Parts: sequence; structure tokens; C-alpha cells
Amino acid sequence: MNVISNERALAQWKALVYLPAKFVTRFHKRFFDEQPYLARFLADCIVPAHRRGPELPTLSGDSPLEEQVGEVTGFAARIAELMRREAGRPLRQISQPEVESYFELILNALDKLPKPTQFRGLAQVEPLLARCRQRNLLSGVCAAYFSGAPRKLLDYPLVTTLLRLTVDALDGVASEPLSEGETTELWTADRVEEALSVQGNPMRHEALQAAARLRSELTPRLIGELEEWAANPEAALEEDASLGVHALYLLAQWRETSAWPSFRKVFSLPGQTPHELTGEVITVNGAVLLASVAGERHSELREMFEEEAIEEFCRGTALEALACLVAWGERPRAELIAYLSELLTGRLQASPKNFAWTSLVDFVCSIEASSELRLEIDAVLARGLVDDKAIPASFIAAAQAGRLGSLWTEFADVHSPIRDAAEATAFLDEPFENDDSPVSAFAPDVPLPAQSSAKVPARFSDSGPVKAAPKMGRNEPCPWGSGKKYKKCCGSN
Repeated sequence: MNVISNERALAQWKALVYLPAKFVTRFHKRFFDEQPYLARFLADCIVPAHRRGPELPTLSGDSPLEEQVGEVTGFAARIAELMRREAGRPLRQISQPEVESYFELILNALDKLPKPTQFRGLAQVEPLLARCRQRNLLSGVCAAYFSGAPRKLLDYPLVTTLLRLTVDALDGVASEPLSEGETTELWTADRVEEALSVQGNPMRHEALQAAARLRSELTPRLIGELEEWAANPEAALEEDASLGVHALYLLAQWRETSAWPSFRKVFSLPGQTPHELTGEVITVNGAVLLASVAGERHSELREMFEEEAIEEFCRGTALEALACLVAWGERPRAELIAYLSELLTGRLQASPKNFAWTSLVDFVCSIEASSELRLEIDAVLARGLVDDKAIPASFIAAAQAGRLGSLWTEFADVHSPIRDAAEATAFLDEPFENDDSPVSAFAPDVPLPAQSSAKVPARFSDSGPVKAAPKMGRNEPCPWGSGKKYKKCCGSN
């Protein structure tokens, strides 16, 4: 495996640190399942097993030492996943003798460290960083660890040693050639779900490709995410919404009609909640998403448009979804025209100037049905039901006269089916940055000194100093991975 650049390491680390809280415990447990000897060794170096008991260490504990076990193994779990992703394949289990051998190699560097009473920060453990082949990664991870809550002086050599052990051991197995019969499949349903849960994940496109292969396993999980949105939107708004957005587009691409009830619930949430959850998704692709999973439920799309309790723009997407099905050749145009005529002649129950009337007339014009429904539209205009400031009479007249071009062709082009969820969600390629402060989990308290030019063993190589980054914003996820905001975790101290 190649040396990971600082930029790549930072992008991968952000994607792992920002993982929603509901996945953190699963992520931690998986590390103990896949690398039990390494994980137990790290835990035992902080609190020996005979004092901890046989239970799996958790991310929080009843004592400061037990809490530190959770922190260190939580960081190690992220390192393991990062190495796996960079290697592009599963990593074999590291044996107990191998763990001890790597540890012995690192102990040689401890003789070069200052006395504990002389520690002033991360820069003092430079000898432990200098000869790590994956120094960009190690330096960043150590900086992230020590930039959180205040640490004791002895934490610097101890934790840096354990993180160096983790990086070296995993880098060693990641750099090994594949053995005969060894699997190269990187992705599981759990890992796809996690990778799609964080905006800006550098592995997003690979995860989406794997999602197609794991469709049967992922479909109920993606529907479940939308059900969680519908059941507790307030909680969903506290975390990255990327998994739910990916769920909307993947299920739409797959034309998964079993997802319809969940889509309808999300689009029917009160007020602006659907837009707060999805950003611009409903505005841009709402109609296409609904039509893609509606199947034969065109009557339910009608119900959504006529339901006054639903936010007005979401109601409009239900109406547009009916036209999408016509544009895709799945429903007859005559059926849609007949329904629009019913709406214009009394079926739509809305007060004058209500947005529903404006939306309806504008929609009729946008699908080139205004001439077919001329009498109905003229009657609506005569009754003063349409807000002429929102949709001028001159526009309606131009549409009826056919002077606005091929509006139906334009509608069909804009509302084509979702063919590629990755392309449709390209806006999720860019990492989210808080307005208060761009977050870098790799943010050292003290700038690291330049690396020594001393000759190092062949199995190690220098890879350049880590870049300093802005301080942690209080509304960002805490860098040690609790799932809480920084201000409610380490920033509260």
C-alpha cells in the first residue's frame, strides 16, 4: 500500500469521525471482532484485563482510565477502517506475536523522549512520529486525539505509542501481497451504510457501486432510515442527513415501490421539515423521486396534492409526479388531463389566491395542457382564484397560444428518471463545512517540528510534516467520535 497523503488521510478521517452516533458502537465492536489481538492489547496497556473484566470495552466508562480505553480503541477502530479502505480489501487478522513484535520495535523510540515532567505537548513525541511509514496519518490522528479534552502528561507517550502501534501493524498487513484464495471484496452492507452516512466521504462513489450489488440487504435499511426521519425528524436534523438523501435516490433509481409509504411520510411532514431534512432535494427532484417509487399508486399521488395539511411545495411535487409517469410512458396523458379538469372545476378545495390554485394553473401551462383546458382555466381566472402577481394573465395567454415553445418536452427532459444515483447526488461529494469554522480533525495544539534528516531503517520512510488546520468549531462533531457536538463533549471542559 502506498503512503497516504495528508490530504487523503484528512478526508478519510473526517468521514469516519463524522459518522452518525447510531453507528459508532457498531463500528467499535467490529474492530474487536476483526482485530481482537490488537484491540485487546491496546486496552490492556491502559487498564489490564484483570482489572477491567472480560467484557468488551465501551466508548464510555465508569472511570477516567476505562473511558480512555474507549477513546483509544475508538480511534484505533477508525484507523483500521481507514487502512482497509485505502488497501481496497479486507485486512487479515494480526496475531498476538505480531502485535508484540511491532510493539517492541516502537519501544526503541521511547528512549529518545523527554522525561514526563518536560512534556509541553504533541511536539515532544516527535521521535515516535518520525519513523512511521504512514506519518501523515499518525500525526493527524495524534493531533486529533490531543486537541480534545485536557490530557495528562503521561498520556502523550502512552497514547502516541499505542496509536503508532495500530498504524504500523495495520499498514504492515495492508502492504502484504494477496495470498491465494484471499477475498478482495471491500464492502459489506454495514460498510456501505456507514460510507453513505457522511457528506464528502472520499469512498462515496465506490460505496454506491457496491450498493447495487448489495441491493437486497440495503433496501430495508434505506427504507428504515426514511422511517426514522418520519418518526423523529428533530433527531434526524441533529445529524448528517446524507444516508437519508442517498436512500431517496437509490430507492428511486431501483424503482423500489415498497419504499412508497416511507417517501409519502417524509414528504408529508409538517411545515418546512421535509426541506430542512433534504436541503434542495425536494425542490429539484421531488417529483421524480415520488414518481419512481409510486408504482400504480397514482390515486395516492392525487390524495397528496389535495391534502391541505401538506406543505404547499410538497403538494406540488405530487402533482408533477403524475406528469412524470405520463412522460415516462407509464400512464396515459388523457387520464392526467381528465384529473386536471376535475381539479379546475371543483375538486380542488382551496380558498381564492391560495397557492394551490397558482400551482395548479402553472402546472397546466408547463405541460402544454392550457389550450386543452382553456375553458376551465378561464373560469378559474374569472372567479379570481389565481394570484395574478404570482402568475400573470399574460403568461397564461402566451401558453394557451403556444408562444412559449415546447414546454412539455422541456418538462420531460428536466424530469427524467434517476439512472445514476451517484451523478444525481454529486452535491454530496463536497464535505460539509460549518459556517463558524472549517473543521479539520487533524488539528495539532502545537505545530510539529520538521522531521529529522537522520537515516531510518528501510522498512520506514519519512512522508513530510502534517499541516496545521483551524481550531475545532463548537458545533462540529467531537473529534474523538462520541457522536456528540464538540460543545457538548470535550468542549464542555
